Amino acid sequence: MATPAAWAVGLLRLGSVPFAVALVWASIAPAAVAPLRRALVALAGAVLAFVGGAQQAAAVADGSPAAAALVPAGVAAALVAAAAAWRCAAAPEDAPRCAEVLAASYAVQACLEARHPAWRNRAALLVAARAPSMALAVAALGACGRRGAAGPAFVAAVAVAALGRPRPARPRRPAFDRVAVGSANPAKVRAVAATVADYGDVVAAGAPVGGFDVASGVADQPIGLDTVAAGARARAAAAHARAGGGAATLAFGLESGLFEVAGRHLDACVCSAFDGNSHSLGVSCAFEIPPDVLRHVLDDGMDLSQAANASGLARDAKLGAKGGLIAILTRDRVTRTDYTAQAVRMALAPVEHRLPPPRAA
Repeated sequence: MATPAAWAVGLLRLGSVPFAVALVWASIAPAAVAPLRRALVALAGAVLAFVGGAQQAAAVADGSPAAAALVPAGVAAALVAAAAAWRCAAAPEDAPRCAEVLAASYAVQACLEARHPAWRNRAALLVAARAPSMALAVAALGACGRRGAAGPAFVAAVAVAALGRPRPARPRRPAFDRVAVGSANPAKVRAVAATVADYGDVVAAGAPVGGFDVASGVADQPIGLDTVAAGARARAAAAHARAGGGAATLAFGLESGLFEVAGRHLDACVCSAFDGNSHSLGVSCAFEIPPDVLRHVLDDGMDLSQAANASGLARDAKLGAKGGLIAILTRDRVTRTDYTAQAVRMALAPVEHRLPPPRAA
């Protein structure tokens, strides 16, 4: 939600001055409030009629089913205000009763603004900034009522102001304070550590990230997404156990492998995030394997790093622990760390979704 402009807030505060003056006057000179009542009711009626129209327009602009219910509320507010102002002009002796009606109308209007999402979430309405003005209006109109209800009106004003003030969300305690990676590959461990650092509501800041050399249970160069995903899940479960298990440990299994699409073989990384009870899967971007590299994988049983070296595309025995084949093909625009991080983020999406939302303060 955008921050209201300072000038708009200033105008709102300036518009509260008549209500503040009326409240003070009604408190210290109750015998002299008859003219004030008529003036205040007329002012309040005009303002509320305008506000009702503005809120109605906002509800129509929102377009949601929940907002549609606000259209008659805006019309009703305008009609109540107009009727009260007319009655006050036609029969000045009814000004106290009209003041009480408008006080109630202002309180209802402010509560709706504070609670209904179609109004609360629209920055242009300045709901939070207008709350003090609405509170003063309720208090002043209540004080000018038949019984000089300054006490109850003040309580109502405080309630309205509290409802209108935004309630910041309290950050939830991170669900995990330890991270395990089912690989001793430095590129994979770095990718996980760098990625989880952005998820402060999931993993505690400074949580240790440990890599474990565990078995995947699949071939060194798995083929088929189901097989690749099975290897990722096996690594995640093994890493979780090696790290000591427990509900505070989040383990990641990372497995890269090939899958076939329209006669072409592509490589992708599958990540499994395991919390001890369930696996959440994520998949990275995929890239096509050059035919001369693919031939060594399919015919000679090599992994991608070995095949890239055998084909002459690479000359680095530790290619898999560095940028990987994807870095060569993209000329370092995308590295193995990059596409591994993509898979980790995708696996974290359902983990984060399962967590409870932040609590209101």
